[in-house]
Amino acid sequence: MSVWNGVERLTGVSADLNLGVLDRLLNDLGPEALESAVNELDGPVAAAAARAVAAAVHLLRPVSPAYACSDVLLSRLALEPALQEQVEAYEKTLPPRSRLSNRRVPAPHPALRRVLTDPDLNVWGIGSVAIAPDGAWVATGTFEGCARTWDPVTGRVRTVMIGHRGGVNHIAIAPDGSWMATGGVDGTVRIWDATTGEARAVLCHDDPPQRVQRVAIAPDGTWLAAGDYDGTVRIWAVASDTLRMRLTGLDGVVNAIAVAADGSRLTVAARDVRTWDTTTWQEVEGQDEPVPTEDRAWVGGDWVERAVAPDGSWVATTAGCRHLQIWDVAGFDAVPVDDGEQGVATVDRDGLLVMRHDRFYWPSASPGEVRAADTEELVWTLPGGPCRFGAAAPDRSWIALIADGQVRIWDPVTGVDRAVLSRGRGGYAKGVAVTADGSRVVAWWHGSVDPIVMWDVAGTGSRSTFKAHRTGVTGVRVAPDGSWLAVTTNDWHVRIVDVATGRSRRPLKGTYKCRLASVDIAPDGTWLAVPGENRTVLLFDAITVKRRMALYGHTDEVTAIAISPDSRHVAAVDEDGTLLVWRASEAEPVAAMRTDVKLDGCAWLPDGSGVCVTGAGQSMVYSFTP
Repeated sequence: MSVWNGVERLTGVSADLNLGVLDRLLNDLGPEALESAVNELDGPVAAAAARAVAAAVHLLRPVSPAYACSDVLLSRLALEPALQEQVEAYEKTLPPRSRLSNRRVPAPHPALRRVLTDPDLNVWGIGSVAIAPDGAWVATGTFEGCARTWDPVTGRVRTVMIGHRGGVNHIAIAPDGSWMATGGVDGTVRIWDATTGEARAVLCHDDPPQRVQRVAIAPDGTWLAAGDYDGTVRIWAVASDTLRMRLTGLDGVVNAIAVAADGSRLTVAARDVRTWDTTTWQEVEGQDEPVPTEDRAWVGGDWVERAVAPDGSWVATTAGCRHLQIWDVAGFDAVPVDDGEQGVATVDRDGLLVMRHDRFYWPSASPGEVRAADTEELVWTLPGGPCRFGAAAPDRSWIALIADGQVRIWDPVTGVDRAVLSRGRGGYAKGVAVTADGSRVVAWWHGSVDPIVMWDVAGTGSRSTFKAHRTGVTGVRVAPDGSWLAVTTNDWHVRIVDVATGRSRRPLKGTYKCRLASVDIAPDGTWLAVPGENRTVLLFDAITVKRRMALYGHTDEVTAIAISPDSRHVAAVDEDGTLLVWRASEAEPVAAMRTDVKLDGCAWLPDGSGVCVTGAGQSMVYSFTP
């Protein structure tokens, strides 16, 4: 029976592309029914909707608040040019409630077909991928030791295989697709039935134990080769699960293995490349064998692996987290290798988006840029050389830069330093903050006797130092009146330091992995928000250091928190790519949005009308309706 028959009974309307029907269908029957229904429709507009839903179905799982699932759907439909006007018209008909909607959100890559994800995957995610010989299913290995097979069309998990003690480094699938082999950090190769997921055999690399880096299977399926971390390659007989041969002599870690199409040659790449005759297992010199290449690249701080379907029409790539992406080959240029120029984006509390052209410093030929977060309009081009943005004066008349381990007060109009603040007794500057009135600069240092230093910018030379904690300082937030500091330390805690006395109040209790980006102080200075245990956001009184309340809703580790300019709302993002907004007086969120990337930055726009989030070198801005 067509899904639309059920929709007609539920809604009493015809089965044309009506966003109200799609919204109701998503909420009543779920994302899979929505996708099935959209695929039954004809026409270019329906095709655009089908494309958007297929690429976003993994984001449409239940979220808190429940009604925000509709907002996620509309956000993704609006990225299709053919649907933008229809989405805008439909949003005007919605009843008043809190919601997030697109303001400046990049569209998905046009070649993206689908993103596969499993809620049971942990934060470490997918690290290896292989495609069945007939292209009917995809296998993945995860960093926590599981292997899964998926249907690349529906996105459903077919089987789950558990057994490795540690990550799965590589997967190989038998030529007939009936079984697969996984190589793991635990020094084993495990053979699995591809249909049932049952374990067939465990082949141990235990003399001595070595991480298995790469696996390849012979064309006739009678033997497999497994390359180790130490450069050894072991040849196993599949039928008897016995070790046939150990090949040595490679220099370094085995990065790739290839078996000739006729099975007569085995070529292995480490720092060097060697080829063996598979009949005699003697090394072959001077053969013009193709050099096997790694099927992975270092992108945005993660290893991203890829596999091409047998018919060459689509590609599967790991996304460096819990997602597996399926792409059309047409229009897809393969995953780019991170050459240091991919860049990152961060957003500060003043609504400034900092675009860096490499991960740490700007080469002199490629200076960094500071843009307005809401429009991405250029505000400043920063000077070249090894420097990075620290903070800006409230009136934007100067910028605090970090260069050569010191803090430079740089005038963006003249391009000249107003002052260079000394590092004091050793160490180098890691970060800098500015007080709300712009009169003082606070910098934190690594390797210094005084890890926190506060200067008077006016040039009087006054300076205060603070020690905060013996484990070292990772970040500082300054209270609006400048009377206290919220300091994050290397033990993941937050401590409040009184500026007048230099003393630390007792640490906040119940916090979890507190970083600079995940701590924010309310504009009125009376409370602050930090990440808590069990994926919560905790609100603390700044004077008594007692917990006011906990905010719930996230299903993954909270990475960044921001308090609205009027102190009425709190926004937070997590590693799963979810943005939640709460009223500061309520424990449950009032708005939510999902993205395709791990988010690590969050800030309200200066007028409180929206939230800018960042992750994986991207920035997105969502308007907020309270």
